Order: sequence, then C-alpha cells, then structure tokens
Amino acid sequence: MSVRQRRLRTSLTQLIVTATMMVITLTAVMLTVYRLPQLGERADALAADAVRRGAQALDHLLRVREVSLSPLVRLLANGEVEAARQLLTAWPESFAGFHAVYVVDSSGRVRFGIETGGGAARAIAQDWSVDGSRLFRRALNATDSVWEENYPSLVSGWRTPGVGMRAGGYVVIGELATAVLMQQLRALIGHSSHPLLVLDSRGDWVLDNFDGQDLRLRSWAADPVLRAVWRGEALPQRASLQGVTVRPAVASDTHLGWTLIGGAPIGLANPDIRMMIWLLLGAVSLSALIALILGPLWARQLERPLARLMRLSREVASGRQRTPWRAQKILELDELAADLQRTAAIIEARERELRLSEQRLTDTFELSPTVAIQWIDREGRVLRWNRGSEIMYGYSAAEAVGARLDALMFSAEQFREFLDLLGRVEQSRGSEGPFEAVIAHRDGTPRHILYTTYGIPDDYGGLQFVCMDLDITSLRRSQAEEAAREEELQLIFNLSPAPMTVSTPVDGEFRVLAVNEACLQQFGFSRAELIGKTGLQIGLWADVEERERFIARVRAQGQVKDFEAWMRARDDRRMLCTVSGALATIGGRELLILVIVDVTEARRMQDELRALNDELEQRVAARTEALARAHEEVAAALASLRQTQDQLVQSETLAALGRLVAGVAHELNTPIGNALMAVSTLRESSQQFQREIDRGLRKSVLEAFVRDLTTGLEISERNMHKAGELIASFKQVAVDQTSSQRRRFEVQEIVSETLMTLHPTLKRTPYRVQADIEPGLWMDSYPGPLGQVLANLINNAVMHAFDGRDHGTVRITAQAREENGGVRIRVADDGSGIPEEARKRVFEPFYTTRLGRGGTGLGLHIVHANVTRVLGGTVRLVDDATGGAVFELELPQVAP
Repeated sequence: MSVRQRRLRTSLTQLIVTATMMVITLTAVMLTVYRLPQLGERADALAADAVRRGAQALDHLLRVREVSLSPLVRLLANGEVEAARQLLTAWPESFAGFHAVYVVDSSGRVRFGIETGGGAARAIAQDWSVDGSRLFRRALNATDSVWEENYPSLVSGWRTPGVGMRAGGYVVIGELATAVLMQQLRALIGHSSHPLLVLDSRGDWVLDNFDGQDLRLRSWAADPVLRAVWRGEALPQRASLQGVTVRPAVASDTHLGWTLIGGAPIGLANPDIRMMIWLLLGAVSLSALIALILGPLWARQLERPLARLMRLSREVASGRQRTPWRAQKILELDELAADLQRTAAIIEARERELRLSEQRLTDTFELSPTVAIQWIDREGRVLRWNRGSEIMYGYSAAEAVGARLDALMFSAEQFREFLDLLGRVEQSRGSEGPFEAVIAHRDGTPRHILYTTYGIPDDYGGLQFVCMDLDITSLRRSQAEEAAREEELQLIFNLSPAPMTVSTPVDGEFRVLAVNEACLQQFGFSRAELIGKTGLQIGLWADVEERERFIARVRAQGQVKDFEAWMRARDDRRMLCTVSGALATIGGRELLILVIVDVTEARRMQDELRALNDELEQRVAARTEALARAHEEVAAALASLRQTQDQLVQSETLAALGRLVAGVAHELNTPIGNALMAVSTLRESSQQFQREIDRGLRKSVLEAFVRDLTTGLEISERNMHKAGELIASFKQVAVDQTSSQRRRFEVQEIVSETLMTLHPTLKRTPYRVQADIEPGLWMDSYPGPLGQVLANLINNAVMHAFDGRDHGTVRITAQAREENGGVRIRVADDGSGIPEEARKRVFEPFYTTRLGRGGTGLGLHIVHANVTRVLGGTVRLVDDATGGAVFELELPQVAP
C-alpha cells in the first residue's frame, strides 16, 4: 500500500491550522469545564457570605441593644436604684432601639420604666406585673441576657421581640422597636445581586431585599428550604427566590433564632456564566480566521531553515566536518542547531570521560588497602585480586589470579558453601550478604571477615561475581573484651556484700532492672519476683510516703546517702535500713542505683550502748562526788600527813575502780595518777623529813621540805580540778563550751603546766617530752580543754607509740599562722606509728587497738571534740617521714 506524501509546506500549513483550532477549542472546553464550577462556587460563596453577613448584622443590632441596657443593669446591680431611674427618664434617646424599657423586681412587679414609641418618652405604670412572663422567669434565673421572640408587650399588647437582663435583685426588660430594627437591618443589608429573605421562627416574613415584590403577606412555613432547616436536614440543591432558580444558603442569628435565606443564580441565570460563554464563542471564531490566513506564511518561513538543519544533523551523525550554522530569525531553530553541535561535543567528551572513568575504577579496585575485592567465576577461580585482598589474606595477585579459593583461604566446607552462594546470586541476579565468616590468613591466623557477593555481566553474556570483604577482627576483639568487662562488672555486682538494685524509669516510675545476691538474701525474694517491678508493687517499703520522699530527693539532688527507712522482707519481717541512691546515665539510659543496708541490729546495739552510757554517767557522777570529798580531805588534813596519804591511797583505789568503768578510766587515770604520784612523792619527802628530824633538823632541809610540799599540793589540786573537768566532759562524750573558763593566756604557759602535771608520771618512764613553743604566742580561748588535748596526745604516745620500747621522744611545737591569724600546734612522736587501717578511725569513740589492755578508745575522740567544738579548730593525723605519729592542731587565736 502506497503512502500519500505531501510537501513540508502543505503539512505545516495543515498542522498550524489544525493545531490552532484544536488548541482554541480545547481551551474553550477546558475553560468551560474548569471555570463554570468555579463561577458557580464563587456565586455560592458570595451568596453564603451575603447571608452570613446579614445574620451578623442582625446579631450586631441585637448586641447593640444589649449594650444600651448595660449602664442601667450595672447601676441596679450596684444597688443604685435611684440613679438607674434617673438614667432611664433623663436619657430616653439612649434606648431608642426599644419600644419600652422597664425595671421589674423579683416578685414580678414593675418598679419604673418608660415607653419610647410614638414620640416623647412616657412613664409606665408601676402597678403592672409580669410575674407570669416566661421571659421574666428565665432572666431572673440567668446570668446573661435572655431573648424571647414573641414577648407579650405590656404597652401595646402585641407580640414583640424582648430581652431580659438580670441586675442583682431586679430584671431589666426591653421591648424591641421592630420597625426601627427592620429599618436598620435593611440599611445594613442593602440591595444585592443575591436575593436575601429574613423569616422569624414561625416562617413569617420579616425583611427582604427584593425589588418590586411585596412578600409580607406570604407564609413561608411550607417552603422546602425552611422546612429542611427546621428538620436539620440537608438543603435542597435548587430553590426559587424572586422568580430565579438559585442554590440556597441559610444562616440564623444567635439571639432570636430568625432564619436568613439567600442563594446564587444557577446556570445561564448567572450573568458571569453568560458573559464567559459569549466571550469563548467569539475567541474561537476569531482564532479560526487568523489561522487560515497566517498558516501558509508561517509554513514557508519554517521550511528553509529546517532544510539547513537536516543537513547539519546528517553531518553530525556521520562525524564529518560540520558546516557553520548561520543565525536564523527563529530562536528555537538556532537553539536546536546549537544543541546538535553541543550534542556532538558532549558525545566526544563522554567517550573521553568513559575511558577515564574505567581507569579510575580500575585504580580504585586495585589500590583500595582496607576493602578486599575479588572478581570470581562460577567455579570459584579468582579473575582479579586487588591490593586490599593481598593485605587481608597474604597472597599476591600473581599467586591468587587463576587459583580457586579453596586453594587460598577457604576450607573445603567453606568453599562448598561459597559455591552454593554463587548459585543463589546467579539465580536471583541480585546480591547476597553481608555474611560473617572466620577465614584463615596465609600465616594461619584467623580473621573475622564480613563479605557481600553480587553478580555483574561478563563479556560473554553470562555472570562473573564480585566479592567485597571487610576485616572486622579488631571489632570482634573489642566486642569480646567489652563483653568480658561487662561479665566482670556483673560478677562484682552479684558478689558485692552490700545489697544493691539497679532501676530504670518507665512511665515515670523506677522499675527494677537488676538485683544482686546480697539483696535477694536480705529480703528473701527471688530475682523473678523483683525484675520489672517498682518498689511499690513489690511492697518493699513499709511506708509509701517515705518512698515518695526518697524518690523526690534523688530526683532533686541526684544523690542521697544514708536515708533511713523501714523495709519489709518477703516474710513480712520489718527491718530498719539505710538507703543510699544515685542517678547515673549509662549508654544513654537513666539508671537509679540503690544500696540498701539492714541496720536493725546496729541500731539495737546503739540503743544498748546509749543505755550503758547513761549508766556510766550515773557512776561518773557518784565517782565525781567521791573525788571531790577526797580533795577536800587532802586540803584540810595538812597537819596530818599520814591521814592525807591514807586518803590519797583510798583515792588511788577509787581511781582504780573508776578505770573499770567503760571509757572513764582512760581519761581520769591521768589527773588522778598525777595527783597520786605527787602525794607519793610527798610521802617519801615526809619520811625523809622525819629522818632528818631524828638526826637534827636544819633550816635548808625544812625549806626544801616546804617547797616540795607546796609543789605537791599544787599538782594535786590542779589535777583534781582537771579530773572534775574531765568528768563534766564525759556526761555527753563531747565537750560543753560553757563547762570551761575562757581567758587570755600564753601557749607556753599551758604547755609548761601540762608537762608539769605529767612530770610525776613521765619521770618513771624512759620517754622524754620536748617543747619548742614560739615565745609571745597568746590566745583568747579555753586553757583547760587545750591542756587536756595536749595531755591526751602525750599519754596516747606513751601508751601506744612506745609500747615495748625502752626509749622514745614526744615533740611539741607551736607557732603563729600569719595567713589566717591562727595557731598551729604539732604533737609528734618517733614511735611505731599508727597502722593504715586504723588511721581513718582514730577519732571514732571507743575505737582502740589495746582493747582489754587498758585502752577504751575515748582519748583521741575527746581530743577531736575539744578541738572542733570548744576551741573552734581542726585536728588531723598527718604523715611523718620518721614513721611515727604526728597530730596537727589548727586553732584560732580567738575562740568562737
């Protein structure tokens, strides 16, 4: 079958005319299809907007009337009845929107009011009653304004819209001037291209904007639109208003419930639609005429440059030298010619880029040091082997290419699995992996390898396979080490002797995540009974409020220590525990770590110890009284030395009994021992004096005896006073500031007095005490507690540091601290030192390393109490190069 051929000019002419007509016609149809609904929707929207604005205008007019009554309501609500009466009668023009306004009391009787219709305002009779009015009853019980559409007017007797507003014990009622309302509403609505009709709740006419029609006598109750509104049904698609078919739109006001009905003309009744159709018909006719005239001319203009363009395309296709293109009047033809020339240049450039890309791909494949890439055939032989493969497996490319993988690094089993993998890749034409395998290096070391295999076409239409490997040996080693560390931490957690739990917040509540064995044993629960539950669900806390307080403190502070609370075990046994908790974020998750220690037994022992201390206080009080009597007897019996000596021996006996009392012996032994030693020395001096009398008394012997007697008595008296102070201190096992006398003294004086009181005891030992005190060092403080501190430190060194040794030195130094205006006193010995495990507890009460051998553990505790609470300083145990013990006191020169 032969094809009828035509000239390009004829074809272009026909094409231009046909295309022009098709475009214009299609445009007209599309505009009609697209624009007609828009015009209809626009008309509907305008009509709905007109109806809505009408309803808003009506609401506005009714709100204006409410506002005009507001001053009257406020005056009545404030009890200003007379002012309200004057406002109503003096300013009737303020209520021009009403036919009548009057004030009704709570019984329904009109108190006062005015009638504004028909000219001047007139007062309303006060004996009228509205007690039976529905509007009055509703307004009396309402807090806002109340409207009624058919309120029986007191003035005219006609039904009229009315409003009631409660004002304290009154109700203000306004009867609307309907004519004024309609006049104002008509002015607001005005004339519109969209018909608008206002109907009351019964369907009677209220207002319209129709031209030339009087609809006041027509009843609209049977109108389909109004009936649909009353029934709450969808509006009909079409309705007739003013003889025009419209799509109805309705709105209602919020006060009286009046209905406003309007609508937009449909179809050709809409002037916008008629205008658009006439314009489209004219445009189509004019376009057809223009196309028939200009089509042949445009075809002739296009034919010549198209011929030159075809010649240029043949040159580009053949690769010959291209004829330069001359610029044409038609821009698109010039652009097409330029595109042909650029296409030829791009083809040449792409060929060069392809060759360069192939070279780059080859370099990337061959030189990648961290990713091993192999090209493999279906039998598992290596086709290509890059630098990364040489490093990862230890075989060079020369050794690997042509060899099968089972001859290089795969075991027989691994090689069979790999061939199966190649079969799956060949079948799916996709990729497989990543897979993890342990593959041996050439030197025999295992490597953890993550590999992926996929197929690519070969030169013969088949597939060759690419395997990309990544060495993750270091990652797996790190993961194993991390797992070992986690296992170690878990083991430590489980073996910890302290009961511990770890919780995490879920929905605002901390739920148990982990619990150790000590906690399970302490409370008797199994691990399954605790994991995933809150302390409230478990019933662990005896008091729920204590739990809430603890959680609140942890959230606020981040850490809580030693919070005491009663806990409940699985067998309902109650135990007193100290709960310590801290919030921590680990791995991006918030954790609550709790340590719950049962202190029930420890608290019981503390109570028993407190009772024992009370008993000790009673015994110390009795002992104090006995010592006081002994001191008085020593002072009064100066004439009878033998009797004094006997009484001192009795005091020594009492002191020995006192040492048996827990805690008192250690402290009272020093002053009483010193007093006893002084008296013993006096006894020896007395015996020597007696012998001198027998041989013949000399003056020098008498003077020496008197000096020794005076010194001994002073030492005895001073140590008795010190014993009294120590007994006062033992009443609280903490020094009371008010129990000692404060005065200004020199440090050298206190050190000398202390050494003098200790001299009788120290002189019988091989140990020495050296003092190096800065002269002129004064303090305004408590000399008694300071002397007691020094004596306790010296006795502590003699008792503990030099135990089992025949020599030892205690050095006391004191100097001023210019940087803080204080005094530093150091008491150091060259003894055996204090063990490391005891250094942190030396100041604790009742802690001693000589339990059962004369030690009570109260000496250094009293030192700490005197220094920190009375003298206002600090005491600490510091390291010494000699290995002995050094106690360093930092004291203020003026005590607080």
